[in-house]
Order: sequence, then C-alpha cells, then structure tokens
Amino acid sequence: MATERYHAIYAYPYPLGDLRTPGRALDLPPALQTLRHNKGMEAVAYANDGPLAGTLVVISERGQTFNADLPGFLLGGPTPGTFTVLRQDSYDATDAVFLDTGDLLLLERRFTLRHGIGMRVRLLPASELKPGALVVGRVLLEAGFSDQIDNMEGIAVHRNAAGETILTIISDD
Repeated sequence: MATERYHAIYAYPYPLGDLRTPGRALDLPPALQTLRHNKGMEAVAYANDGPLAGTLVVISERGQTFNADLPGFLLGGPTPGTFTVLRQDSYDATDAVFLDTGDLLLLERRFTLRHGIGMRVRLLPASELKPGALVVGRVLLEAGFSDQIDNMEGIAVHRNAAGETILTIISDD
C-alpha cells in the first residue's frame, strides 16, 4: 500500500488474516521524498516474475513541473535505481500492473480544458525499465470523453480459462 501526500509504502503479510495487522514501512530512497506533495507516488506495481522479479516499481503521477517527465523508481530486485517515463500529451500516471511477460502496463489519465478528459494504457517493455533510462513505451489504448470514460485510476490484469489476457480498468468515482 502506498500513501498519497506523505511518501510512504507499507508492506502487509499475504494473505492478510487479521485486518488490524500493522503494515511495515519500507525503506525508500531519499529521491522519492522529493516528489511533489499531491503529484507523487501514484503507480505502484510489484514484479513477481520476469527480468524484474522482486522489484517494486513506483512511477510518479507527475514530474516537478507540468511538462516534466515522470520520475520512476526500481525498488529492490536485480537492478534498483531511478528512471523516467516520457510525459506525452499532458497525461499523468495513475496505476500500473505487470504482465506475465515481465512488461509493465501504465494507466494514464488527462484532464485539461484544451483536451478534456482522456485515458490511455501504455506498454513499457521490461527491457527498458533500468536505472538511468528514459522510457517511452507504446500506446495500446487511448480513449476520450466520447468513449464514456471517467477518472480512470486503477488497472488489473488476469488470464481467463481460454488463456486470453483480460485487462480491467476502473474509475475512482
């Protein structure tokens, strides 16, 4: 679990038997503490498998300015460090999830007076998620207000009985 406004991540035992069990605060790099107050840790995903197995990936909602690239952090795993995600078209990061290939899906949203509301899903290859990298990825899905979307904040992935990858995107409203 990550917190907003106060930069912290808490680990809980799995499965969680007692809801009163306190979380254990993770040690975070000092650079993570420099993120903007309410535009900091937003997309948090854990790599169970693949080249980044054991890595917690954190991507900031926004950079230090409106047009700045998004700071990213690789916590633990084989190659800890920082990277950035290219900010494009006024989109902010809202969530992320790993595919079983090891690649990362980044959910982004946009709300501006010029562009209106929008959401998109970008594929960030595992091979590009490394310290010092500027990650671009590729857009898999983009939708706007005419597609009846809302403030899309969550993304999950699973495989159905037929082996198809199912992507679920949810709104916070």
